[in-house]
Amino acid sequence: MLCFALPQVIHAARPPFDKAPYRKTAWLHANPWWSPRKHRVDAAGGPDVSARRYPQGGVPMWAAVAKQLHDYGITGLQLESSVSAPYYNTYREMLAGFAEAGNGMKVSFFLTMSSKKPIEDTMAFFTTLEKELEHPNLYKLNGAPVISIYAGGRHSPEVYEKLLSTVEARFGRMIWLIDANHATPEFLRKYMPVLDGITMYGNWGIETQQKLFDAITPVIQKEFPEKIFEGAAQNQYCNHFHYGGVSPRLLDKYLASWQTLISTGVDSVTMTNLFDHYEHSHHLPSYSWEDILLRIAQYHLAGWRGEKPYHSRIPEYYVVNSANVVIGQNAPFDVFFFPTNDRRPLNLQFSVTDAKGNLLHDFGKITLQPDKFSVYRFNLPTLDLADHRALYPKINNQVYPQATNLVTGIRPWMLYWARSNLNRIGIRPYDKPEIDPCSWLFNGQPGGADILYPEDGWACISAFARPVSGPDRYHSGGHVRILRNSREIASFYNWDLNFTRIFPMPDPGDALDYYQLELENSFGSRFTTAPVWVLPRGRTGKITLPVLSDGQVAQVQIDANRVPYFHYRCQNPTGLLLQDSSGYEHHGYIGGAGYGGGHLQQTGYRHEHIGPVPPQQPEDPLFQRDPDGRGYYQFKGQGYMMLMGGTMPPYASTIEIDVRLKQLAPGGILGTGNRQLSMQILPDGRLQVHKENGVEGMGGDKPAQKHFAEIISREPLPLGQWVKISVAYDLQKVTLFINKQIQGEAAFPPCPEHEWFNAMVVGALGTFPFSRPENFAKIDIRDIRVYGRNLSPEEFLP
Repeated sequence: MLCFALPQVIHAARPPFDKAPYRKTAWLHANPWWSPRKHRVDAAGGPDVSARRYPQGGVPMWAAVAKQLHDYGITGLQLESSVSAPYYNTYREMLAGFAEAGNGMKVSFFLTMSSKKPIEDTMAFFTTLEKELEHPNLYKLNGAPVISIYAGGRHSPEVYEKLLSTVEARFGRMIWLIDANHATPEFLRKYMPVLDGITMYGNWGIETQQKLFDAITPVIQKEFPEKIFEGAAQNQYCNHFHYGGVSPRLLDKYLASWQTLISTGVDSVTMTNLFDHYEHSHHLPSYSWEDILLRIAQYHLAGWRGEKPYHSRIPEYYVVNSANVVIGQNAPFDVFFFPTNDRRPLNLQFSVTDAKGNLLHDFGKITLQPDKFSVYRFNLPTLDLADHRALYPKINNQVYPQATNLVTGIRPWMLYWARSNLNRIGIRPYDKPEIDPCSWLFNGQPGGADILYPEDGWACISAFARPVSGPDRYHSGGHVRILRNSREIASFYNWDLNFTRIFPMPDPGDALDYYQLELENSFGSRFTTAPVWVLPRGRTGKITLPVLSDGQVAQVQIDANRVPYFHYRCQNPTGLLLQDSSGYEHHGYIGGAGYGGGHLQQTGYRHEHIGPVPPQQPEDPLFQRDPDGRGYYQFKGQGYMMLMGGTMPPYASTIEIDVRLKQLAPGGILGTGNRQLSMQILPDGRLQVHKENGVEGMGGDKPAQKHFAEIISREPLPLGQWVKISVAYDLQKVTLFINKQIQGEAAFPPCPEHEWFNAMVVGALGTFPFSRPENFAKIDIRDIRVYGRNLSPEEFLP
């Protein structure tokens, strides 16, 4: 008689627990270094601000957050912290604030254990928070705190087994979930015997997420049914400092995440992130997309839990549009409609206008079903709209004046706007019925018009409107903001938009600025006027720009001042900042180091990268002056400059840089993160320019075709002389000039993946996308210019 022993997985390393109470919980991952009460003007990650003005930090702020999130069906927050760099007081304030809210909102631990002493550091972490382990607002399952471990694959199962036994011997039973955002079946079989389940920090594309769940779901549900299976829903992810990310169309990824989670049958859900502004993946109601992510979560959580979805008293819909679209690409517009108790038929007329309200395109009527969640998608070709600077979505008679800017060459941000009809303050004329209530005057010109930057630098603004009064959140005002390029430069308390004020205007340099007024109330509802554009005095007239449209190269005629450029004269020592004198404030980081190669934490809605950085003077490169007083930077073979994401134009472009070789030493002059362009000195002293298809595009997409272009200068660069290098690209060929003399050209087609990972390194070659640059140069460099179109030699810098 033959006996066959069936393989068994032994899970005896962990004591049993009942996961039933954990099922159907919904969590939001949160970073303690991002405050919900983000600074409104200058703050790390950009000026995106909370839709609601929270109390001044600490316990009252967290109480307000708890009350807000509870309405959306959120169980609690998984607060992130490193055990070796803990945020003890943030945990304490959050627990106290949640207790003050009185609605049962919970806190859970989300811990990083990346130190060399994970056991000692974890013991120290819980020793410091030992009192908080008994807090009623700390989430407990079967009386045990639930701990999520971020990037848990750093340690072996043996290390975790020892860590858990050590911690639990001192503090009692805990439930440990390991991050499985890139797990495999083998990973689960390796770690599940010593842990209690999985959680996720979502940062994948749509297809990658589906493949992940297809692979791990059968294993976790059949081989480890007693373990917790927590899945993640994540929305758009795009780090501004390097422009890597996924799904530039807002909510594509997020909606797909929810569909995957619900169809998979996870035990619990976590959402990444609550308010991470670096990655622009936050769910917290914000200036750019209000609370649409939480509303979508609320709807899906209700269905997942077998509950009736929330129905608004009156119809509620959101208009979603991209902040920027490159001319030639389609401009996306979405309308989201949520269930309502109002059963009357509702037809919406959706169209797009220019800044003056002139109709550009009518998409027709949308007929809504009151009890359904529905999404309507529209795409508007922009090639024939190149003359227009901005596109405005309009529903019925309401214009939503957060525009889709039609930009050239490079998108300054991968942001989207979302505005609910219930968060738009109603406006009426004030004593002047002949004045459009949606308009205003800026140096005498109404919204949608242009003015030339005044020689004295002063602006006079007048507004003639008042908010509609009433009990709802979209009634009344209270606070006025003056916006420059969508970013606040001044604000004051005022109930309406009925005043005249004079204020000094920043000099735009060669940039094209736009100004708006905004009225807001304490609920975060807003009304924003149409913009007035301030034209620079230096760049006038029309230019011809090659653009990519439907895979073909086309030519458009546009105003010259719509093309961005960044100019680094290297004329004055500015510490670790490399000054951009163009007017776009796209400064660089000298001698950058760390994550992202030394990114500037504070940015703007346009092209701004503004710091701050430590108050130091770099040694490599070292600022020097020639006898004639001209400044330059001396690179000694170890240092570099980092120009953040949003620098290298993916399409038409010109790169100019002055270099001087004092000795023959091969090295990189300039490089980009995704092979858009590189320049280096070869061992024989000649200059090589190299352009290739990107390593990857959006969300890790691989290029469909491989392209390569190389140009080598005819002669070695002379020693001891300043040489002007210019590289122009017109979407068909790349051309190298030295001292305005052509050296060669090579065919190269447009590569859409070059829109991603477009940071630039000077003084070395860039690598993809975070690693330290390589092939450092020993060279002098000055007068760097990155221009968003292909210039002719007579347009090059002198």
